[in-house]
Amino acid sequence: MNLDDSFSKTEPDKGIQGLLKFSVRLNLGLHYLSESITYDPLVSFAK
Repeated sequence: MNLDDSFSKTEPDKGIQGLLKFSVRLNLGLHYLSESITYDPLVSFAK
């Protein structure tokens, strides 16, 4: 997602406002999935 620099202006919290200002431009969302450590694309769960 591309975060516009005007996005931080609507945030009332000064601490979060600062973080948003440094996040302007392209942002990628990542989330660690602990269950995916055993993921095997060759295993089929279809019955």
